[in-house]
Amino acid sequence: MLIITVLISNLLGVAKASSTSIEVVPASLERLPGESFLINITVNDVTDLYLWMFRLRWNSTVLRLNSIQEGPFLKKDGGTTSGLMLSPPLMSEINAVGRINETACSLVGTVSGVNGSGTIATLNFTCLAIGDTALEFWEEAPYFEPATELMNPNGISISHTTTPGTVDVIPEFPSFMLTAVLLLATLFVVVLGKRAYSKRLKGSQTL
Repeated sequence: MLIITVLISNLLGVAKASSTSIEVVPASLERLPGESFLINITVNDVTDLYLWMFRLRWNSTVLRLNSIQEGPFLKKDGGTTSGLMLSPPLMSEINAVGRINETACSLVGTVSGVNGSGTIATLNFTCLAIGDTALEFWEEAPYFEPATELMNPNGISISHTTTPGTVDVIPEFPSFMLTAVLLLATLFVVVLGKRAYSKRLKGSQTL
């Protein structure tokens, strides 16, 4: 009976750990060239989170990163954080290669971690050109791994999954084409109206 209880507890523990995730939100976006937009990096169903870290990359010909800010999640219970640590530190260096080598933030002091779900970072991007790109967590051995990290106050990793995002930069519908479509639609309605009127007129003449 004891063995069965231990096995069930272990299975429940695995299920709980696997439900924790880091996600790009929203997972997919469509934007026009020149538009700016916000992406949130969120954690979901985490327990005792003290530190987070992620590496993110994208197509630098399609998107430019304007800024990245710490999200409110770690501070939600009134704790103090280290502030956002970013590598490389300059936007020009990040945009030259289209990737963040590492960004991280942690609570400060001997405190408990936070529980629940929320935003850990917010990124502001601008669309540079028509195309599509992933916003994906990445790793490269031996210097850039793991792709993401969640830790509790004891420095123990919290098991989690990751969900990337995608951005499609689509061409703007030209105004002259929109005008042409509206004119054609108006002409079509007028033609149909004339035909209906002609049929009614012929019917009345027959009578």
